[in-house]
Amino acid sequence: MAEKQFLSILEAAKFLSCSTQTIRRLIKKGALPAGRIANNHIRIAVEDLLDVLVPVIPGDTRKLPMHQKPNKDKKGPTK
Repeated sequence: MAEKQFLSILEAAKFLSCSTQTIRRLIKKGALPAGRIANNHIRIAVEDLLDVLVPVIPGDTRKLPMHQKPNKDKKGPTK
């Protein structure tokens, strides 16, 4: 069984081709699990980074933030 690989925030950002702020934002909102090691350094499992990716469907032109599902109910709030 292969050992889990962990990356720093900077390494995770490079892995996903995004900013470190994006990685921190995903961690803060709970979309990306992370853990702290000695000296308060944050580490992220590579498999968790892969889970953050949202599949692209050909022809789908919607621009949604990660992990947001489209709102199918266009009704206003119920009273």
